[in-house]
Amino acid sequence: MSQPSTTVAYGSIVLAAALWGGSIVAQKMALTSFSAVEASVLRDIGGLAILLATWWSKEGGAVRVSGADARLLGLLGLGVLGNHLLILMGLNYVSGAVGGVIIGSSPVVTSVLSA
Repeated sequence: MSQPSTTVAYGSIVLAAALWGGSIVAQKMALTSFSAVEASVLRDIGGLAILLATWWSKEGGAVRVSGADARLLGLLGLGVLGNHLLILMGLNYVSGAVGGVIIGSSPVVTSVLSA
């Protein structure tokens, strides 16, 4: 397998940052109609529906989850919910531009810290 080029790698980072930071616009729009808690829960329910449908289609039907796995998935879900909730609560106090810069830099910071 060939190594991806540096241009593709940097392009992927820029695309991830643009998509990640661009989601701020949708989140600010959601805050005009919903509270931070409602928007966060609705966002997570939508993501859960997509993930479950994908999981079931890949596994070919019902999947058995052990109790330990269910607890771990629940904790991970609470972590994601908390992250979204804190972002939405923070967006009540800053402009979309500031939020976009902070959130848009998240994939780059994550990749640098994981290297």
